[in-house]
Amino acid sequence: MAIDMNLINEASKLQHSVEEAKASGKSISTIVVSDAFFKFCESNTPGWDKTLYGHPVKVDAGLGSTDYRLE
Repeated sequence: MAIDMNLINEASKLQHSVEEAKASGKSISTIVVSDAFFKFCESNTPGWDKTLYGHPVKVDAGLGSTDYRLE
């Protein structure tokens, strides 16, 4: 799988969103990502434990490739 710069940029945005949520006291139970982002993480992180920044990840097939949401 070729590295998609849009997904790399989105990973950075996601990290900042998680940090901002934690700083503001918002509770995060799950990070919901697109199928493309999930596959990007799987293919670029050997032994990936299906978490991001300490939170479980689930897929929403309805999200655009670089979309995510914090729940």
